[in-house]
Amino acid sequence: EKAPSIGPKTAKTLERRGVHTVADLLAVEPEQLAMELGDRRMDANTIQDWKWQAELCCTVPQLRGHDAQFLVACEIRSAAELASASAQAG
Repeated sequence: EKAPSIGPKTAKTLERRGVHTVADLLAVEPEQLAMELGDRRMDANTIQDWKWQAELCCTVPQLRGHDAQFLVACEIRSAAELASASAQAG
C-alpha cells in the first residue's frame, strides 16, 4: 500500500504472491508476476508502471505518489529522466 497506485485490495493480492514491501515490488519481474496473478487488470505493463512510480518516489525527495503516476504517464520513469526533462516539452 505504500507504493503509488496500490490500494488495500491490490496489496492483499500482491502479498499472496510474496510482494510485501516496496523493495519486493522493485525486485519482481513484471511478466512473471502478471502471469502468476492471472488478472487482466494487472498485466506486465501495469506492474512495470507501478515499479517506475515506486522508484521515482524512492529517489526523488518529497515526490508524492500521484505526482509519480503523472510522470510515468508522461514517460518520465527515473530521477535522471526527470532531471533532464524540459518544462517546455509538450
